[in-house]
Amino acid sequence: MGSTPRPHRFAIPMATRSTDVATLEQCPGKWMLTQFMETQQAEATYFELGSALHETIEATILDDLDLDTALYTMDIRLDAWIEGLEDSGKRVIETTDKTVDTVKDMADRMMRQWFIDVHPDSDKRLPIYDDYQWPPQVEHEFRRDVGLKYPIWGSVDAIFQHQNLDAGLAIVDWKSGKGRAKDFQLHFYEFGLALDVPAVGWFHQLDRKRKSAKIQMMEDDWPGTNEMLGDIAVAESTKQDLLDGWVEWNQDWWCNYCTVQEFCPVEGQDTEANDKAYIRMLSYAKPMTQPYEKKE
Repeated sequence: MGSTPRPHRFAIPMATRSTDVATLEQCPGKWMLTQFMETQQAEATYFELGSALHETIEATILDDLDLDTALYTMDIRLDAWIEGLEDSGKRVIETTDKTVDTVKDMADRMMRQWFIDVHPDSDKRLPIYDDYQWPPQVEHEFRRDVGLKYPIWGSVDAIFQHQNLDAGLAIVDWKSGKGRAKDFQLHFYEFGLALDVPAVGWFHQLDRKRKSAKIQMMEDDWPGTNEMLGDIAVAESTKQDLLDGWVEWNQDWWCNYCTVQEFCPVEGQDTEANDKAYIRMLSYAKPMTQPYEKKE
């Protein structure tokens, strides 16, 4: 799922997504600056890799694509992105293994691995998927009013129905990175879906070069409704603090991978000009009073 549809860049989304909770905890200023500079922020190879893989997996499931067709459509998308980089004039963030020169090969490798691991046509399919019906629901959107000031919303990469209907569902999130994912994301989905049937969850790591397991099961116990509501309430209050003029810029290793670093009043090259620009943009900022609604 992409970013929240907004009428203009100064309309601040107050409904909470799982990524909001994580980003606001890491650096509140980054979250706010990303709202202001959404179309001007830097390109990042790791974001494009993840987006290309997610969109291709979704199309493969929905349109019943064979592997060659899926790879071809993904290749076209990445070619267009690479060709547009020079024209955009934007900064491009790369990592040691995910560069502009390697992103196509990495996407190809991961998509092939997904097909081997997950698709029912594969003779090397992971046994865990044999327990579930095909096809799954993909990019399943949810919105839930949870008793706080604003709703929560998001979308789940895939929801699989168990062959034994009484056994419930599996919530699955595709991951193209190498780091260990946090269970909070799956708990947030489970909370947002408000399921009345049993559910398990796992992250499926798409990169076969990882040393750890491809399937990372949700290990932490359900934290409880009160703890989930507490995390969401902190996100809501932090957004309101940002609108009221309070801001915290947390400098750490992640700044080098921040897509709005050049506009940052702390990390940018011209911090004084960036600070004045941020204050000016903040004066135009207003909360979005309407939560996200799917556009037909």
